[in-house]
Amino acid sequence: MIRKNKNIVISFLVLFLFLVFSYGQTLKMNFWRDDYTMLFKLQHPLEKASHFGDNGLIGSGPYKFILLPHAVFFQVFKLNPTGYFIVGFMLYALASCAIYLFVNALLNNKKAAFFASLFFAAGYIASDGLYRIINSWQNSDGQILALLSFAAFVRFLQKKNFVFYIAAIGLYFASIEFVFVRSHSLIIIIFALDFLFGLLPNFKKELPAFFLRQIPFWILFKFWYLASGGIGGPGLSEKLASIFVQRKFGELTPVFANIGNVLIPDRLQVGVISNITKLLLKNEPLGSQIFWLNIFVFLGFVLITLIFTKFLKFPLKNFLFALVLFLSVLVLNSQFAVSNYYWYRDVQTIIAGMIGMSSFVLSLFIFISLWNKNRKAGTAVMLGWIMVSSQIFGYYILYSDAVLETTHRYLSNAFLGYCLLMAGMASVFIGVGSKLGQKAFGYIGLAILSALLLINLKLNVEHQSRFVNEISIPSSKFYNDLKTNVPYFEKGSLFYFDIQDNGFYQHQFDEFFSVGSMPNSTAIAVYYGVDRYDFFLTSNYNEVLSKIADNELKPEQIYSFYYGSNGLINTTDDFRNLLLAGGKKEEKVLFPEKFEGEATVLQKHSSLTPIFLQMDIYPIPLYDKLADNKKASFPKYSFSEKLDLINFLKSKKVYYERSKATALSDWQYQKTENILDNDSSTSWRGDRIYWHDNRREAVIVDLGANKEISRVVWVNLNHYLTPISYDIETSPDEKTWTTVKRVENAQERKDGEMVIEEFSPIQARYVRMNILETVTDDSPAIAEIEVVESKYSKVDIAAVDNFLKEPFAGTIDKNELVAIYDALIPLAQITVSVDTDKGNLANAVNIPVSIGKRGTYQGVIPAYGTTIESITLQIKNLPTLINLYSISARNMSFSQLRKDGRIKIFDEN
Repeated sequence: MIRKNKNIVISFLVLFLFLVFSYGQTLKMNFWRDDYTMLFKLQHPLEKASHFGDNGLIGSGPYKFILLPHAVFFQVFKLNPTGYFIVGFMLYALASCAIYLFVNALLNNKKAAFFASLFFAAGYIASDGLYRIINSWQNSDGQILALLSFAAFVRFLQKKNFVFYIAAIGLYFASIEFVFVRSHSLIIIIFALDFLFGLLPNFKKELPAFFLRQIPFWILFKFWYLASGGIGGPGLSEKLASIFVQRKFGELTPVFANIGNVLIPDRLQVGVISNITKLLLKNEPLGSQIFWLNIFVFLGFVLITLIFTKFLKFPLKNFLFALVLFLSVLVLNSQFAVSNYYWYRDVQTIIAGMIGMSSFVLSLFIFISLWNKNRKAGTAVMLGWIMVSSQIFGYYILYSDAVLETTHRYLSNAFLGYCLLMAGMASVFIGVGSKLGQKAFGYIGLAILSALLLINLKLNVEHQSRFVNEISIPSSKFYNDLKTNVPYFEKGSLFYFDIQDNGFYQHQFDEFFSVGSMPNSTAIAVYYGVDRYDFFLTSNYNEVLSKIADNELKPEQIYSFYYGSNGLINTTDDFRNLLLAGGKKEEKVLFPEKFEGEATVLQKHSSLTPIFLQMDIYPIPLYDKLADNKKASFPKYSFSEKLDLINFLKSKKVYYERSKATALSDWQYQKTENILDNDSSTSWRGDRIYWHDNRREAVIVDLGANKEISRVVWVNLNHYLTPISYDIETSPDEKTWTTVKRVENAQERKDGEMVIEEFSPIQARYVRMNILETVTDDSPAIAEIEVVESKYSKVDIAAVDNFLKEPFAGTIDKNELVAIYDALIPLAQITVSVDTDKGNLANAVNIPVSIGKRGTYQGVIPAYGTTIESITLQIKNLPTLINLYSISARNMSFSQLRKDGRIKIFDEN
């Protein structure tokens, strides 16, 4: 008895140490994402806050009752995240114990159950769910209720004690009522549990009782869960019809990829794939790499099956049956890989899908082969796989193209199945037999499970450490600094944040504010105890100007900050002063300064607001330098071809000067005007709500006059918003339209890819791109659109940029060189580049210049960071001696910007 109690104490101590090591870092975390929605609702109980509804703290819909426990602790912890995370840690510890109770009840094997608890404690799978307080409590509560329901049902099947059956029904009801949003597929586990452990061992005798046992659960599911808006109904039937009636089996690939990501962590997969590719497939094309990686997975599963067959004396026919299924999976996944589904292109995703499909075959093989030898263990493996797949399928109905990372919170209930599957495997290895070879097989199997357990633990600790150091601690410091700098603000104020041009800091900043389905201003509102609509929040400088222009706020209501490698910098005073009065004029008078190529002309200037740049220069052509440009890196063009290219560029300049664009709708910050600004870094996008309601979008270009045209060129913004079905239409009067090109089910385009649509020459003033479908069925986005006159039909548009880099390459005749230079003079520009603390703007502004004439030239450098380190001038690709007589720079005030017509008006979507 004493020894037994000692073992229990040691087991729980080990489990607790695992929990502390794996999730102890959560106590250092700050509020994140949905937590701000929760806190806002707790501060404003009567406000409608996202999915929590407007029924006070009880809430409504899928998140009903979720807030009630938080409301109690909110009275104690307020805005101190540590207290909430301590509770979350304790709930997760209870869930670890609950999975022990369930697995032990199922297998009557304490060692296997302890393995399940350790895998759950080690975490990593669905670990992001513990980083948000609202999800952490919710997931653990749901898991505890579900596991206790399963455990009670198992006890009922074993003991036929009706009290356990009533308890199972009651706990299932509690799961779907109090943790509604996470319980959509629990009914499948109840069914599978009863089918595998209750019905199959004595099928004929148990069949009537099986149906009777299931009835109460399905009544609750249909008339309580589904009636309350749970997952199912039309979405489920449509998806099943698409897959099995229309035979679109490829649509199931996300399910299997997600299963693969649960069974083998995605980061581990990436590491293995990378090493195999470097060692064995380095010189192979991508398609070949995917083929061989599929083969390696196939061989790995076949080898595992063969080892099981040899050491556990499984029938050879079972192995051959599994081999046929593995071959089928290999062929099927190879077909899916070449089908080019936009959600199934990444190498790791394809391999995860292969693992997911193959794992089903292996689980089925173990289940069948152990039926007469170790039935409970084999059935636990099969049930574990069913639990994983069913919980993933529930989310698949809503997000049918989503391949989730291993850490995603939606995998929390699938994680329970994973733990059961690992416990089933542990039970197999523990009960292999007494022969030396079988014992060795068992020990090796347990060692492999232990290694996977430690890998999960290591990945979890590393993942948390990154999150704490890159998100949580910086987030806490950010809001502390913000409150220190702005202890209070009046209603109607605006917070403007400029962020360093660095992916790390931009992502970090986004994570400080991302609040799910509520405005990002909610995060700040929580810390100040105000409504999220009491102030404005933006990181777009032009929106600040727009709101001042619309009289929505005054400059003294603006709080301006810069965020980057040095943390949060308060720029409010300087920002306000520059808006109100502009900056001091900084001028250099030179006698003159001469330079070829590029030169740095100014240093150290505020870049908080746009800078008016003015220079007195005399650019002189250097014809004698043209001979230095003979060698060509790109295909050679004849003299006449070069002149054609230059004439095309001149027509393109006129096109951008005279054309106008309209659209059926546009999205905030992605306005229609961006499609004609000759800048592929800006874009137009259709309104997402308009697209959802109408499934159509259109962009119309007015050329300003009738022209004979034969091509439309558009630049794709990003791959997942690619238009794939659209019509190109033309009109002389914007009343009668002629379809000149129809595109249906086109391929997905790369980010920034140029698409050229050709058609027979036609006279038109208006050109319409009528968009009917996109890759992901979301509103389309286009960076640029250009209409090309038919007289330039032979010009290789894709080669124009290469030509401009070396316009004189391959030309030897001096007269031709001079002629090319003179032809390019009308296109000449001074390119102004700036280096700031935010980053580098290589083309901050391009100012047209007349080579061979002295003149005063002006341009406006956009606001970018806090301080300009240097301003550089250059006339690209035209050898020129620049005589610089003077240059001045001055920050523009709001009134100057308005007078200059540089204020964009932003509409709310």
